[in-house]
Amino acid sequence: MVIALVGNKSDSATLATYKRKVTLNDAKKFAEENNLIFVGESSAQMNVNVNEVFDALYESKFCDYLYLF
Repeated sequence: MVIALVGNKSDSATLATYKRKVTLNDAKKFAEENNLIFVGESSAQMNVNVNEVFDALYESKFCDYLYLF
């Protein structure tokens, strides 16, 4: 099973009232310690890192098969 860890609502970081709950470094460290794919933060509203998440999952899941051809 392949799991990706992605921060959501990166567009909220520009709001004055936004307070980050988890730092990017903590999230990256957690992902590495738990063998998860880490893409960073995403925003569907601003179309940031949305495709990259799916690309990373696809490449991770199928990379063994891609190299066979």
